[in-house]
Amino acid sequence: MQYLQSVISRPRHQLGLLLRLCLFCIIATILPAGQHANAKAAIVAIVNGDPITNLEVEDRMNFIRLATNITITTENMRSLRDDALQALIEDRLKLQEANNVVPGAEIQAQNVAASFIEQNFGRDGMTAQEILSQENVNIETVLAKYTADVLWSNTLRIRFARQFASLDKNAEKEQQKIKQSFSEPQIKLSEIILLATPQRNLEQTQAMAQEIVKAARQGASFSGIAQQYSAAGSASRGGDVGWLFIERLPDAFKAPLMAAKDGDILEPVTQSGQVYIFKREELREQGLLDPKATIVTLARAVDELAEDFSNDQIQSRSQALTEKTASLNSCNQIEALNAELGSDVQSVIRDLALSDLSPQLQRQIISLEVNEPSQPLKFAEGLVVFMVCERKLPELDLPSLESLKQRELERIMTSLSGRFLLRLQRNARIELK
Repeated sequence: MQYLQSVISRPRHQLGLLLRLCLFCIIATILPAGQHANAKAAIVAIVNGDPITNLEVEDRMNFIRLATNITITTENMRSLRDDALQALIEDRLKLQEANNVVPGAEIQAQNVAASFIEQNFGRDGMTAQEILSQENVNIETVLAKYTADVLWSNTLRIRFARQFASLDKNAEKEQQKIKQSFSEPQIKLSEIILLATPQRNLEQTQAMAQEIVKAARQGASFSGIAQQYSAAGSASRGGDVGWLFIERLPDAFKAPLMAAKDGDILEPVTQSGQVYIFKREELREQGLLDPKATIVTLARAVDELAEDFSNDQIQSRSQALTEKTASLNSCNQIEALNAELGSDVQSVIRDLALSDLSPQLQRQIISLEVNEPSQPLKFAEGLVVFMVCERKLPELDLPSLESLKQRELERIMTSLSGRFLLRLQRNARIELK
């Protein structure tokens, strides 16, 4: 009773928080079979007077399973329940802080969140609510999560307006740097960043990272896990970081990423109190200057071979063709040689994209200088010598200012979000039942 009296004395917006529990309990009693059909609502935590029920925790667990494809087992059920409760606590703190900063913003954010949920979970002619219901997930719990995410971004931009003031200027600077370093190696990454919390210390967070890596390598969705667990600004896009210059990465990240293969999920790396999990997506060894996008004009000379030629005969003809082409240094000479060999194959091929060639031929052409003959290569037509007559380098596909601005925004969000949320948790009145 004493506690309830203290709650009644709170500000009006906090009184509304208790009403959510009452409404939730009413809804729980009329849900269809299979969704909390036999469950009773019980408070498991209170965050600044805002209750969290066991039904919400179950919903969040089921939603984590749906979004990440992680199988819930007897071994991981306790940790997943703890993760779900921690996520709900963070959502409450985000919503409460957002209401403090901009009272009434929650309704508009709910509309944005509802649209996002429908786009990402509605499928096969079924609404998101129908899909979620099949998975025993109350859509109100999911709506609260994404509403909190939408509001949190706006809250940080208001609370820390000074840090976000130079987004446009920084995006322009970054684009200039990319222009100047366009040929430097780049790597495409996805990330999950985990932060220790008052309820989960760094050692426990590192153990959690190991479990995430194990689950992702066994088929769980990396992007889904990032959306549910990552503290990075890229979480809303499933951890997609995009392309980064390798030389700008910290040494602790660079070596394992370069040693990995495309698609590999790396072991967790702890740095500055944060735990990083990376997935290597792709590598550009020549940066934005992708050699496969090069347009070339080729000349070729073809020495046709009889079907019954032995390997020794083919080797002899190849040696003779190598000697003939060794001194040639123009495509006109290759064209003349093609006629001399009696080939009916068209000698000169213009405006050919390297990406349209076979991998074998791509490797040969990329390594050739203009007017340099290749070694004879065996094809169905016979032995073929190629020469690059002209090479047009691709235009730089620079990232847009808008995309660079978004990347800078996410970088700042990553820097601020975890620390500010941790501050809110430390100052909050959180009671675990």
